[in-house]
Amino acid sequence: MILSQILSRIGTALNVTLSLTSKPWTSTQVYGYINDEQSFLYSEVLKANETYFNTSYTFTTVNGTTEYVLPDNFFRAWKVEDLSKTPNRVLRYVLPVEVYKWDNLTGDAEGWYLDGNNIGIVPT
Repeated sequence: MILSQILSRIGTALNVTLSLTSKPWTSTQVYGYINDEQSFLYSEVLKANETYFNTSYTFTTVNGTTEYVLPDNFFRAWKVEDLSKTPNRVLRYVLPVEVYKWDNLTGDAEGWYLDGNNIGIVPT
C-alpha cells in the first residue's frame, strides 16, 4: 500500500475528501501524521524483534581494497561473515579508532568497521 492509498482510506473512513487545501486537515498534515506513526511503529518493531527488518547483502572483496560502499537502504550491521571459509567465519567488529592497527597487514579477513556509507574489512 502506498501513501496515496493510505490517504484515500483515511478520507473514506472520515467521510471527507483530503487534498492540499481541505479542512479541517490538509493532505500534507495527514502525510505528516502517517510518517510520524510509521517512524514510531518501526522503532517499536525493532525493539520487539531486532531481526524483523534484516536483509542480507553480499559483496566480493578485492585483495588490497579495504572499504566497500554499502547499499542505500543500509540501516546497521548485525553480523559480518566471510563466506569464502568453510564453515563461514564471523568477523569481529573493530572500533574505528583501532583501524590504524591493521595498516600494512595482509591476510584473511578478521574484522570489520563502518565509516560513513562504507564498510571496511581488515586486513586487506
